[in-house]
Amino acid sequence: MTTVNAVIFDLDETLVRTASLYEEAVLATFAGFGAPLSSEDFREIYHENVHVVEMLGRLGLGEQESAFRAERDQRYIGLLKEHAAWYPDAIACLAGLPEHLSRGILTGSWRTYVDAIDEKLNLYSRIPAVSTADNFRHCGGKPNPYGLEQLAKHMQVQPKRCVYVGDQDYDMRAARNAGMIACLIRRSYTPQCAEGNADMILDDLQELPEKLAP
Repeated sequence: MTTVNAVIFDLDETLVRTASLYEEAVLATFAGFGAPLSSEDFREIYHENVHVVEMLGRLGLGEQESAFRAERDQRYIGLLKEHAAWYPDAIACLAGLPEHLSRGILTGSWRTYVDAIDEKLNLYSRIPAVSTADNFRHCGGKPNPYGLEQLAKHMQVQPKRCVYVGDQDYDMRAARNAGMIACLIRRSYTPQCAEGNADMILDDLQELPEKLAP
């Protein structure tokens, strides 16, 4: 394997359990706007990384975007502050990574969400280099490589020397588009198609330190 100098992680469902909380917030908000969705509908949206504007447009709610966002965010941030939790293998992975490796997070979540997770889990004390959707959504989000490229530049590492760890197909495609090593962690929300774009596949993040050991 190419010499690795940095590991960049996705956040949601890679390091921290959040998808079920987001699903709860989104489904409750859609129901409140008179457009109930099923869990299957949510998973399709989640896997495709569909923007909220497109979600609302599909359901004829485009003119209510601001009100929808405000209600969804209030619900979700409240749930994160109470119930966000580390994956146990994520804690073990971070503790076991070689000390010379730089660490970062590139997430499609907004900073307000990540701040709520930090309030619950002290995220920033473990990984201070965190880039959120606020920094790269103007490029359309993942799989566009812009966010990863900019974070690598900030961390002063070459993209080809980085591993990006995520749980979704668009994470793997973003890593490849950025010239990084694409590492898939299989979680309950991971679509099977993601495996085809991964350079490395894990069932437990505790496997990663050994794979990256000199």
